[in-house]
Amino acid sequence: RISAEMKRMEEEMIERHKREKEDWQSANTSEIVDDGKIGEEVDSEEEQPPSMTRAQKRREKKDAARREAARRIATEEEELEKSSDRRKEWDGLVRILQAQGLTVREIRPDGDCLYNAVADQFKEAGQPLHSGSDLRRLTSDYILSHKDDFMPFLCHADTGEGFSSEQFFSYCNEIANTRTWGGHLEIEALTSVLQ
Repeated sequence: RISAEMKRMEEEMIERHKREKEDWQSANTSEIVDDGKIGEEVDSEEEQPPSMTRAQKRREKKDAARREAARRIATEEEELEKSSDRRKEWDGLVRILQAQGLTVREIRPDGDCLYNAVADQFKEAGQPLHSGSDLRRLTSDYILSHKDDFMPFLCHADTGEGFSSEQFFSYCNEIANTRTWGGHLEIEALTSVLQ
């Protein structure tokens, strides 16, 4: 049911995108009033009224080129959307998950996503034991209490130098009190603390 909802939302997004492109293209299409007729585009200089100046002709030619470029871009984007590797990978993942009775759950990528994803799984299992912030605090406390297990894996990305004790405590404080993204070490700590 969730995958059906995702598919419906995706189709709505694609349709909305097409409508917005069409609206934009129609808003940027020059229309000329000729003998009381509105909406006829002028494609060649022969059809243009004789009173059109050279500057107007140049502008009209540039507008036509812009419209053609916008049309080409729209076509290319549609083709990319249909054949992109990312799209194929996503569709394959969804098929595999559906075959196993599983679905993809969207979690907002806000820095708390790891903790919110774990909390979401507890909630889905009918065990809303922890919030994302609770899990952050548990993770930080676990790492602090198992310093010897985690300290060797913490180093500065630019120098490779290991953390000092002060930096280790600062790192744990950031886990508990900021939206610092969680990684492998935080997953290890969560796994251990939630067993």
